[in-house]
Amino acid sequence: MRGGPGTGYDIVGNVQAGQPLAVTARTGAGDWYQLDSGAWIAAFLVDYAPSVDVAQAIPSLPTPTTAPTAAPTNPPLPMAPSPAPPPAEPAESDGTARIVIENVYYDGQVYRVESDEYAVIANLGSMPANIGGWLLNAGDRGQDFVFPSLELAPGQRVRVYTNEYHPESGGFSFGSGSAIWNNKGDCGVLLDKARTQVSSYCY
Repeated sequence: MRGGPGTGYDIVGNVQAGQPLAVTARTGAGDWYQLDSGAWIAAFLVDYAPSVDVAQAIPSLPTPTTAPTAAPTNPPLPMAPSPAPPPAEPAESDGTARIVIENVYYDGQVYRVESDEYAVIANLGSMPANIGGWLLNAGDRGQDFVFPSLELAPGQRVRVYTNEYHPESGGFSFGSGSAIWNNKGDCGVLLDKARTQVSSYCY
């Protein structure tokens, strides 16, 4: 038996086969009977249900359009919103400078003396560095350039030409009247103030 005319209502009891029932009302469609206890039972479960003529004498009740849904015994608690993730921390830099010979333009276009040759010195680290007193060697004894005091910022590059002056790229030059970078292959070496090698570039 149900608490209302439909399977959506709670079960409120049961009856045994052969048990007489006192029907007091029915739905308009005649598919559910209300008993004197107030409970409802589906008409197809009742043997010897009233005939149509007798059923018409039983007051009918409007059939609810929707059956109430039984409340859960332990309704779930509303979920608390997930905390927003903390903002991403910026990647930490290594906090050091990294000075290298990044490239050598060894095949100049100036006839014979190739004064437009140059080496590129770059700071690939995350901190500035003063390279004053550092030495760039072009592969042979005497092919040296010593940097004056220069603060090289992260990402900054300067050029050291064979025998040209270009202030837009640092204005540095070996001051050599002849080519110093061998077109057939050579190695440049960069030494710090203590004359410890910090970078080399071979081609």
